[in-house]
Amino acid sequence: MRILVLGAGQGGTSLLVEAVRGLNVVSFTSSIGDSEFFNYEVLPQNYGTKLTTDAIKKITIGNFSSFLENLKESMNKHADLYIVFSLRHPVDVFMSQIVRGQKRVDGGDTKGLSDTGTIDGSLFAISHAHNVYKNILSLFPKRIITIKLESLVLTPKAEVNRIARFFGIKPTQQAYEFYKHNRNKYQKERYGNNLDKSVVALYKKWDTWHNGFFKDKKADIDFVFDRLATIIQDWGYK
Repeated sequence: MRILVLGAGQGGTSLLVEAVRGLNVVSFTSSIGDSEFFNYEVLPQNYGTKLTTDAIKKITIGNFSSFLENLKESMNKHADLYIVFSLRHPVDVFMSQIVRGQKRVDGGDTKGLSDTGTIDGSLFAISHAHNVYKNILSLFPKRIITIKLESLVLTPKAEVNRIARFFGIKPTQQAYEFYKHNRNKYQKERYGNNLDKSVVALYKKWDTWHNGFFKDKKADIDFVFDRLATIIQDWGYK
């Protein structure tokens, strides 16, 4: 078996990969993700890793198209490749991408402004994640399980149990305590070994979250809600 944890950047993949890794179904890569995923002629046996759908050098239409085509090829080539897809409220994804995509000196997580640290870049990335999700779900419905970050944070045991059932195994204590094994160094610095429920429903506290980063940007939040309306609905949010 092979497993890929997938989702938009800031969409919950860092936590989700630890929940899946803790089940010990396959051997996950020592690094949190594998940038060589699409370069394997054949994926290793008993292999697991995570990718974000925007984990490419530059956000371009061509790169995004090739991401989906490469993923389809991998799924067709490896009949035992399963996807655990992380969803999060699209506006929460946007808010997190904007904040975390700023330069470190400005309170973000990157050396320079990231592609997803801009409104256009983030909206493009979220739309791409949606395109990947709906295509892969329609083509391989029995080989994909969807986990919402909100459920993973608010009802972690139930979600771990659901993932375990999907793979036909019993849950483990390590999987239940996935948040203690987070390998994302920035999240580890922020949350330590705790499961921070404040990451849920950022859009409801848009004006106060992250020291009021968006407090004077209501027009941007309204614009984003409008632009993401279809995806919000498709992903089962309001």
